[in-house]
Amino acid sequence: MSAMIIDQRVKDIERALRAAIAHEVHVGGLRRAILLDPFDDLARLAYCDALEEVGRTPEANRIRTALAHPEAFEETTANGITAVERRGFVCSVSGSLADFMRTAKRVFKAWPITEVTLTNVEPQTYEGGTGSARFYLTRVPRGDGMSFTSHWIPEKFAAAPWRRVCDKLLHRSDRSFNDVPSALADLSEACVWYGRSLAGLPQLPPR
Repeated sequence: MSAMIIDQRVKDIERALRAAIAHEVHVGGLRRAILLDPFDDLARLAYCDALEEVGRTPEANRIRTALAHPEAFEETTANGITAVERRGFVCSVSGSLADFMRTAKRVFKAWPITEVTLTNVEPQTYEGGTGSARFYLTRVPRGDGMSFTSHWIPEKFAAAPWRRVCDKLLHRSDRSFNDVPSALADLSEACVWYGRSLAGLPQLPPR
C-alpha cells in the first residue's frame, strides 16, 4: 500500500473523528439548553434530531413519544431519591432533606428539575390566621442533616426568592405563610433555586 493511500486513509479517519466530536458537542449543547429552560419543548425536539444524527435513534424516539403524551410519567427510586419523568426527562424528585442535600448538585446537573418534595419536612402549623404555617431556618448541627426537626430547613435556603411569605412576619430565622400549600410550594421553589445554584444554572422565572 502506497504512502499516499495510507496518508489519505489517516486523513479520512481524522475527519470522521472530528465530525463525531462535533456532533457530540452539539448534542451536549442542546442538552444544556434543556437544563437552561426546562419548559421549552422546542429544545427537546432539537435534541432528538441531534440524537438521531449520532445514531441514538431509540432514545430520540422515546423522548418524542413522551413529548406527544405530556400527561404520562414514569417513576423510579434509587439512593433514597424518587424521580418522576415527564416529557422525556426527569422533572421532579422527592426524598428526605439529607438525601436531597447529598444529591442536589449531581441531580440538577443531569436533569431539568422543576419541582422538589422533601418527604421529612413540613411546616409547623397554627390555628388559622396570618402566618399559620412556618418553616424555621437553622444551621445543620451535623453534616448528615439528620438532626433537623420536621419544621427546620437549611439556612442556605434563606437567600431563595420566597414568593408566598407573609412579609410582615418575615424574620431572619423563619419563613411564614398563610397556609400549608403555599408553604410547600415555596419550599419546592427554594429547593429548585438551591439545586440550580449548585449546578451553575440560571434561576427559573416565576410561573
